[in-house]
Amino acid sequence: MPKLTALVLTTLLFVTAVTVSADGEAKPKLSDIAPVENFTSAADEKIVALQKYVATPEAFDKSARKLKRDAGMVAIFAQVIAEHDQDSPAKQSAVPLRNAALKLAVATTLEDATQSLKELKQAQAGKVTSGDVAMDWAQLINFDSLMNEVAVRNRAVGRAVRKMRRGLDQNARDEVAHDADILAVLAMVAAADTHPVKDKATIDGWKNFANEQRTAAIATAAAFRKNDAQGAKTAYTRLAKSCSGCHKAYRK
Repeated sequence: MPKLTALVLTTLLFVTAVTVSADGEAKPKLSDIAPVENFTSAADEKIVALQKYVATPEAFDKSARKLKRDAGMVAIFAQVIAEHDQDSPAKQSAVPLRNAALKLAVATTLEDATQSLKELKQAQAGKVTSGDVAMDWAQLINFDSLMNEVAVRNRAVGRAVRKMRRGLDQNARDEVAHDADILAVLAMVAAADTHPVKDKATIDGWKNFANEQRTAAIATAAAFRKNDAQGAKTAYTRLAKSCSGCHKAYRK
């Protein structure tokens, strides 16, 4: 499997090995972000929410934006599970889970959403398997939904960084580290989805910002797990600056 040179590796915090995707882009080992079971549990959490959104016609009407976002997130987590370098029983049904989530994300009627959710639940239970793992990460989630999820997770991490000076218990630190793990994955999705870049000559800059967000998020998660308040502050400041820098350069 292709490796980056040692010189380039020194610029990627906590990412010790990479693969090369079909389009030639360097992609970190997913286990360097988090174990595969973390993404399985993250998908399960989103599926609980999705069931609430289609429980009644009223809930469906009120939750269109959240349904699109959370279904897209399940598609992302399923793709991560499918491509993860660690083994897991969830791998066998990850592709059907992704496909059902993608259908649910674009459902416009309660009937379609209910059917897609049924298929999603069957995949979650391992009753449907196989399928083509290959997928363009840019197609996993609507970009506005992606940015909404980034904002939610980013705010949670920022609040926790401020609380670290007074101390956070193990459970709280694990929870925010999980948010940072997901931010790292979302940065990978953003790197793949370059459609917001109007000047295609600046795509490399877009990807650089996304890669910086990924490595800063990984560093933030590691600091929380080590109960390193200063390290968390430093890494999160780096993450926040990469986000604001990207907005300044590309949100026009």
